[in-house]
Amino acid sequence: MTEPTNQAKPSALDQVEKGESLWVGAWHRLRKNKMALVGGTFILLLVGLSFIGPFFLEDNYYTHQELDLKMKPPGEEYILGTDHLGRDLLSRLIWGTQLSLVVGIVAALAAADVDVPDHLR
Repeated sequence: MTEPTNQAKPSALDQVEKGESLWVGAWHRLRKNKMALVGGTFILLLVGLSFIGPFFLEDNYYTHQELDLKMKPPGEEYILGTDHLGRDLLSRLIWGTQLSLVVGIVAALAAADVDVPDHLR
C-alpha cells in the first residue's frame, strides 16, 4: 500500500516564469540586429571624434587658413588634405560634426519641451 504524502500540489504561482525588464528585452533585440550595432558604433565614433578631437588640434583649428597650402593632397601633416583656402579638412570635418550634433540635440530637446507639456494636459 502506498502511504499518502502530505505534500501539496504546486500552485500556478510557483510555476510562474521569471520575466525580464523592458530594457533587458530591448538590449537582447538590439544585439541581434547587426546593422543597428554597426550604425550605433559609427555614431559613437562620430560623437567621440567630434568632442575629443579638438583637444588634439590647434586653438583656431576651424578658421586657420594658409593660401600657400591650398588643395594639398592627404599626407602626414594633413590627414585629409586641405581645401581651396588652405584649411585642414579633418579639422573642418570635426568642427562640422560637433556643430551638427549640438544642433540636433538642441532641436530634439526643443521638440520634447514643446511636445511633452502638450500631452500632459
